[in-house]
Amino acid sequence: MNISSANIIIAAVFLVIGNGIGGKISTGILSNMVTALATAIMAGVALKGLSLWKKQAKWNAGYYLAKRLLKLAHQYSDAIYHFRISPLKTSELSDPLTRKLTDQECLDENKQGIYWGSLCIYQARSEIVANVRYELYPEIVEGEALWGESDNALRAFDRLFELEKELNFYVSTTLQLENPDATPEERKQCKIILDARRDIQFANSKNPDEDEFSADVSEALGHIVESLRSRLAS
Repeated sequence: MNISSANIIIAAVFLVIGNGIGGKISTGILSNMVTALATAIMAGVALKGLSLWKKQAKWNAGYYLAKRLLKLAHQYSDAIYHFRISPLKTSELSDPLTRKLTDQECLDENKQGIYWGSLCIYQARSEIVANVRYELYPEIVEGEALWGESDNALRAFDRLFELEKELNFYVSTTLQLENPDATPEERKQCKIILDARRDIQFANSKNPDEDEFSADVSEALGHIVESLRSRLAS
């Protein structure tokens, strides 16, 4: 109901009251009645407008959040894939980004070799994945506030986080097994742990259909994309 409609209703009520009572109500009382009615109508119009504004603002917030999450989901998946690229290339050691993301001990010229080179490269790759994850956290918190903690798209991210955790654990255990400073007992324990788990260190580029880990990542990403696109379309 807009302002002009409200004025028409007020005028009609004024006429009905005046004619129906036959002029027995004083002009002052009648004026007060009409003023009160007008105030009530305008308050209703204002509340309706405020409600529509809130709904639109919430939709806008959800729309742009879904777009950001969709972009970050693909970046996160790509970073996990990059983490598993094989073989490790020594050229990565001279990459400025690698040198920026690794600690100084790893780059010590006195500690060259397969183990230290692998450690440097994996540190850099891990930081790339972690940086995307750090960007995701506040967006997911905002999503929980807008859509609820049980939202399908947000909970699908949990699966990607689990897969990254599994990958990090497997690779870190493998590196410890290759560590020249590790004791025989430590290597034995590492081998026991790795033998009990699926080998996910490297992506199977020759036979991607046989790469179970990549399939799990793709499945989790698919659930996220499907849920977020439905929000963008609504």
